[in-house]
Amino acid sequence: MHEPWPGHDDRTVRPPVEGGERIDPDRVAHHAVVDRPGLVVPLVQSAFDDEAIRDLVAVTHRRPLAGGDERSVFRLRFALLRLLQREDETRGLWQHVVDRMPRVDKDRVVLDLWRAVDVGFLTEDKWPRRHYREHFFEWFLGRYAVVEARSVYTGWGLARQVHWVFGGGLVTAVGVCGAVPELQPLGWLGVVVVWAGSVTVLGAGMLEETRGGGGRQRPPGTWVRPALLGLQTLVPRLGGATAVGLLTLLASADLARWFLVEVSWSATLGLLVLAALYLALEIARKITPHPGWRVLVPRWAAVVVTGAGHASAMALLGAPLLARLLADGRPRPLTFGQLAAAAVYVLTLGLVLHVIWEERPLTRPL
Repeated sequence: MHEPWPGHDDRTVRPPVEGGERIDPDRVAHHAVVDRPGLVVPLVQSAFDDEAIRDLVAVTHRRPLAGGDERSVFRLRFALLRLLQREDETRGLWQHVVDRMPRVDKDRVVLDLWRAVDVGFLTEDKWPRRHYREHFFEWFLGRYAVVEARSVYTGWGLARQVHWVFGGGLVTAVGVCGAVPELQPLGWLGVVVVWAGSVTVLGAGMLEETRGGGGRQRPPGTWVRPALLGLQTLVPRLGGATAVGLLTLLASADLARWFLVEVSWSATLGLLVLAALYLALEIARKITPHPGWRVLVPRWAAVVVTGAGHASAMALLGAPLLARLLADGRPRPLTFGQLAAAAVYVLTLGLVLHVIWEERPLTRPL
């Protein structure tokens, strides 16, 4: 049960739409979101169910919707969705909601509202369903919500959490190559296997969601675009930045020898902690309203695990060349500590380069 609607019994409320049986969903949504934000709290509490939508109309329009008027319910819900995802216009509204619901997650609310919209109606609107999907996909990525971004296209749990497959697989490959140095020349094969597995999981999730339903056939190739968008959730900006970090390490034998041989483990771990703290501060700074720990930690973990995967891939690919740089005579395979140090270096330098040259969020699509 949600809270009673503010003004539900107040007959002095002036409706945003006067007369007639039809409602103007945009005006009703604007009235609730901008003029009377207290009306939004019961909507959020009820996950925008049909009853809450009809109550909103009863308050603002002073006339209940007909029981079978599902189209008006859909259009009002969709108008609310378009308003609530805006940043500047709704800053005060979300602060009002957070004051009354401290644990609310704006992105989860928007995602739930997106799911509640009957997407079958979108094909009848001005823009196709694909347009809205890509818009909200990029909107979530701009807020470091990579899991929510994938959820726009797929409900498959493994595809939504594929960063654990990606990061965990590549970090494990570093551990195996460090424990068995003879495998380091084949490190590139481990990178290919993990990348191929992650892409397959993402592609399968997107393909399942774009097959079409209700007897409708999707045109050939419609899964390609969502699958490519899915790859954007693996944070390619961070992958490119770590590649630049590897190049700087390979460019100087003295730098490589100093960082991989002379620098202590404690200094390397300290650098890793600083990189992780920077990511947490960057995410907290970019998200409004300010996220609590329950929101911040999962997003931070998703980006950190993905970044660890990119850094591990660069360390594995660069291991044979780094071994040549460090060799006084015959090249020797790198130790596990040296591989891990190389991964930490390229990850930290990649984050520094992003801070210097890029203002947009790290997870923003290319």
